[in-house]
Amino acid sequence: MQTDSIDGAVRWAADSGTAGVVVDDQVQGSLATVTDYLRSYRPFGAAPPAAPAPPKVRHVVGWLLRHPDNLDSDEQVALKYGRARCPHLDALARHVAGFAEMLTRRRGDRLDAWIEAVEADDLPDLHRFTTGLKRDHTAVRNGLTLPHSSGAVEGAVNRIKMIRGRCTEGRTSTYSANACSSPPEGAMSITESGSEPGPGNRTIAA
Repeated sequence: MQTDSIDGAVRWAADSGTAGVVVDDQVQGSLATVTDYLRSYRPFGAAPPAAPAPPKVRHVVGWLLRHPDNLDSDEQVALKYGRARCPHLDALARHVAGFAEMLTRRRGDRLDAWIEAVEADDLPDLHRFTTGLKRDHTAVRNGLTLPHSSGAVEGAVNRIKMIRGRCTEGRTSTYSANACSSPPEGAMSITESGSEPGPGNRTIAA
């Protein structure tokens, strides 16, 4: 169907004898349907522009998890627009920002109020998160309050796992051979028999 105006489209539908709307060679709806549909566009003279495509989930997640100061102007506008149109997204963004502030400012004293505020909103995914927090409430509160960190211990454990993995794979490189034959610098050597390391004893780095 080729028409030069909205009125032409309505006249074509009335004169076609099909009493319907032809779209891609298929009849859809009735004459009243197409008339009502086209009448809504009469003040504009043309159909309004298509709405912009919604942002991808990974983009929204990135906006929520980054500090607002690290978002460019387009990202800030997009996030503001999304929050204004979706109350659930607005609530989620507010709770994520609140938890980030607790985490970076060591405000574990706000944990209980944050959990209560989250559970008051219709956010099932965050409810599962708060259930886990309450299960380990003391540890979570201490982690959000105290200055201590287990990062150094975790780093040492990961290094030992890396060395053990290379030894288990049986690599013959010089680095692997040296790593398997000698403990890390400053480590304590322990043998299974309790004696000094020897050919028949296994050395474990602790």
